[in-house]
Amino acid sequence: MFRALVHGKLSREQANMEDLVTSLVFGTLEHCEPSWIAGFLRRAQLSNGTRPLHTLAEPVKVVWEFWPWIHEDGCIGCEPDVSLQLQLPEGRHVDLFLEIKFLSGKSSRDDLLTPTSEQERLPARDQLAREWQNLRKRTQQTQADDAWLLYVTPDIVMPTRDLAEAQQELLRKDKISGHIAWLSLRELHPLLRGARSGWLTSLRTALERLELLPFQGISKARHRERASWSFVRFEFKRRSSSLSWSFGGFQWTRRPMLFDWRFSK
Repeated sequence: MFRALVHGKLSREQANMEDLVTSLVFGTLEHCEPSWIAGFLRRAQLSNGTRPLHTLAEPVKVVWEFWPWIHEDGCIGCEPDVSLQLQLPEGRHVDLFLEIKFLSGKSSRDDLLTPTSEQERLPARDQLAREWQNLRKRTQQTQADDAWLLYVTPDIVMPTRDLAEAQQELLRKDKISGHIAWLSLRELHPLLRGARSGWLTSLRTALERLELLPFQGISKARHRERASWSFVRFEFKRRSSSLSWSFGGFQWTRRPMLFDWRFSK
């Protein structure tokens, strides 16, 4: 499937499959040196623009899980796209959940809940808030030193509304915000420019096929076509005719005038 995408053999509908993109991008990074995934994770941002993982050390070991079902006590179950357990130098551990979106938005579980007068006591329903609650509970068991939920999307601009909704629900229910940051899939392509591995160069090509590139300004038009145009002649039938228009409470009236003009050289 990877080679089919790289060589342009997949239809647009197939290439747009969210789980396929997850498998292509992170399934490839799983089999590369830990420095590549660490470099990508360092690009995650908070809503204020800071990067909470910018000092992340290169992991000694990374444990990967794809689409694990997590259901901690007191939480609504969730299925993050990727779970990472990073073993860092000096024995430190960091747990991460990655919720990856491509062409769809986050989901909720309102349809599984019965509205009550005590909704504030119910577990979080927002997808990101739900996953953070499960990750926080899981971290208490794994005794990780830190934990982060990364919202991975193809956006050029941070989806602040999605992040704010999750944090607002966590503040209502838990009285404390979560460690939730955003990571753009477009941040990966620049990191792969110096890659020599065949897998990583193929991944870079796949990102180009999917147009997951950082914004680099407006490019020149690839195709230029000659446009035909002409002036439209308008004649007043009577000398007393006038042209009127109004805007913003003002009204203008103009009578026709004849004047000479020409294009300048």
